[in-house]
Amino acid sequence: MTLLLATTPGCVTRTLFVRSDPPGARVLLDGKAVGTTPYTEVFQSYGVRRLELRLEGHRRLVAELDIVRPWWQYLPFALITDVLWPFPIHDERTFEFALEPLDPDAATFGDAQAAYERMLRHKERVTGRGEPADAARDAPDDGTRP
Repeated sequence: MTLLLATTPGCVTRTLFVRSDPPGARVLLDGKAVGTTPYTEVFQSYGVRRLELRLEGHRRLVAELDIVRPWWQYLPFALITDVLWPFPIHDERTFEFALEPLDPDAATFGDAQAAYERMLRHKERVTGRGEPADAARDAPDDGTRP
């Protein structure tokens, strides 16, 4: 019986699941692109991992995943569960995130720049000067301009 137990040791399988709502977000773990959500990875060690989710039309999400070591993975228990225990152990960690959509009504830099250019053209029409805004700004002040 001891020989049988020694030749068929159990093992610990550690699996990380990352899900997002909506699915299909690009997953970056510790700065490396590793796939899209829903994402599954078999991991070897516990600790803190840096997660980044990116999806077109949604805010980028950055989080730290704290994968805490269970009590049975500390010595001397780890020796038993990793080597002597005859049955497989599955340690599954699931993290779920809701991605926030970008506001479609929010102004972009391009919108602000276009509004600024419209304001400059309006100013030129109102003043009747017809000169570019840069030339008007760089011209010496002779006291005739308001």
